[in-house]
Amino acid sequence: MVVRVLGTFPVLALGLLSTLAAAQSLLYRFDGDSLKDEMGYAVSGVGDVNGDGYDDVLLGMARDANNGYNSGSARVLSGKDGSILYSFDGRNPFDLFGVSVSSAGDVDGDGVPDLIIGAPGTKKNGITKGMARVFSGSDGSILHTFWGQAAYDSFGGSVSGAGDVNGDGFDDLIVGAPVSDKNANKSGSARVFSGLDGKLLYSFDGDSSYEFLGRSVSGAGDLNADGFADFIIGAPGDHKGGVNSGSAWVYSGLDGTLLLELQGKPYDMLGQSVSGAGDVNGDGFADFIIGSPEAEVDGARTGLARVFSGKSMAVLYIFEGDAPSDNFGYAVSGAGDLDGDGFADLVVGALTADPKGPQSGSASAFSGRDGRLLYSFAGATISAYMGAGVSGAGDVDGDGFDDLVIGAPWGSDNGYRSGSAFVFSGWDSLGTNYCTPAVPNSTGLSAGMQALGSDVVVDGRFYLRAINMPPGRFGFFLASLTQDHIPNPGGSHGDLCLGGQLIRIFRSTQPTGSAGSFVLQLNLAQLSIHPPESVLPGETWNFQAWYRDKHPTVTSNFTDGISVLFH
Repeated sequence: MVVRVLGTFPVLALGLLSTLAAAQSLLYRFDGDSLKDEMGYAVSGVGDVNGDGYDDVLLGMARDANNGYNSGSARVLSGKDGSILYSFDGRNPFDLFGVSVSSAGDVDGDGVPDLIIGAPGTKKNGITKGMARVFSGSDGSILHTFWGQAAYDSFGGSVSGAGDVNGDGFDDLIVGAPVSDKNANKSGSARVFSGLDGKLLYSFDGDSSYEFLGRSVSGAGDLNADGFADFIIGAPGDHKGGVNSGSAWVYSGLDGTLLLELQGKPYDMLGQSVSGAGDVNGDGFADFIIGSPEAEVDGARTGLARVFSGKSMAVLYIFEGDAPSDNFGYAVSGAGDLDGDGFADLVVGALTADPKGPQSGSASAFSGRDGRLLYSFAGATISAYMGAGVSGAGDVDGDGFDDLVIGAPWGSDNGYRSGSAFVFSGWDSLGTNYCTPAVPNSTGLSAGMQALGSDVVVDGRFYLRAINMPPGRFGFFLASLTQDHIPNPGGSHGDLCLGGQLIRIFRSTQPTGSAGSFVLQLNLAQLSIHPPESVLPGETWNFQAWYRDKHPTVTSNFTDGISVLFH
């Protein structure tokens, strides 16, 4: 696998970088209830719908049979404890309710994120029109129902929040109908609807047979900084660049004009997946990612995904699959900021890759800052199709780092193709806490230390995080090769957990945020300007944070300590 990093960055060989990819903590595993549910084909982060401070996830099971064969269902699961917050079912056989799911943004303006679910097999007046339904995140009630225009269009085959397209202060929606025959046999279409009143804002139609326009749709954020959210539509069967070359169109939310048209090469299937990516390169403009799962790389159709700048429309990164028929790029998504470096990251699925046997599937998360591989995820069994659905999940575990949700819809733990969806932590916790519990501070909480990221010295992705401190107070980190436990040093309210030579990491001095925490990415080659120290593989270092804390007789306190063995 190769990452081609365009512009001023070097070309990185991902075969080498894959040895540095961390194995992430599994936060939740959700399984389909019964055979052929195909849990995990459609997955999405949905934001914090219940207001508990933890982001939640939305999962579709289009083959669920609660109300008849393939009636389908979808669930919103709590990020805090994994419990079911909402459960929605298709009403009739063959509705395929849940084949597509997405956060809808705040459609009704109540400050709570809403959700949209597609059901392309739903009948209206006895005719299979297809449907997309918008539900309130506040109470699960139906906000809008959108219907297909003609029979068997597969309307609702793709859905997405579109952001505030028309600038009225309410988030809008986009729905694909990839087998619409409006202009030619299965030319496809996509429609953008107002979140405020459900009115049709824009309609786009394919112009040639088997174009499948609308196979993928996504909000893109405000790419051109005009104050209006833009959006992307994929057409993987387009033939303009050759047979099944595929296309993707980026449109302005302001007036529906075409901002960019992308065409693949023969058989690339460009546009099979599209997604907004957030601000990948830190230039203040939203970026986007497009998958081409059949693209040829060095003579083999491994598939690839390209990341584009919203500002210039130039290619920022090209991520390539490992082996023929991986279908790398079948699913793509922005991932949020997984590693806390201030740059939005990406996730790409390769559902027929073979890391654990034929078609076990895989997903890969990449850094937006430099394109490196952050994490790899492999399906556990043959034909699991891991990576068929991928999405950023928001901050599910409340640790300040964004997380991921990845589907394996053909996993068979609860019956043949019952399917599973996995929520992975954006950063793993490292090390062992000691010198606990820390002395409670003026908020009544015991401040704590976390070590996050990678304990591989050459990796450069190691973070310290101090939590549960009073907000708005100054503090800094300390490091030492030696542990100790000294109560109330210098009249402090807390305990010093370090001994020997103490290194104060000067550049970490900063006020705590409103949540009472601060984070530092550590330069392990030089912990401090004075005295300079380097972390070497095989060494165990201990870390602690000091911070201002007003008590009746003292003005400072400490977190507990954390010990990390580096490699």
